Amino acid sequence: MTKLEAIAFFMDMDECTHGGSEPIQMAIKALEEQDSILDKIKAEIEEQVLESLSDGGDDWFAAEKVNECLEIIDKYKAGDEYGSD
Repeated sequence: MTKLEAIAFFMDMDECTHGGSEPIQMAIKALEEQDSILDKIKAEIEEQVLESLSDGGDDWFAAEKVNECLEIIDKYKAGDEYGSD
């Protein structure tokens, strides 16, 4: 199940309770906020890499590996792997 499917599932459940289920609303909010947390993590990593390279660092191999890690974050943001573990 992708993250978007999970949000839709919980929204359907919430509609069945006429919006009166606080735990369901909390679950929806947590799933929606997951992207903003990943965005913050990604931005901080990118900032650190750029800072390192601008300070005279020339380790482009390490920078490429960091970019691969950022792609992993993007994959999870897209919800491709949510709940498949």
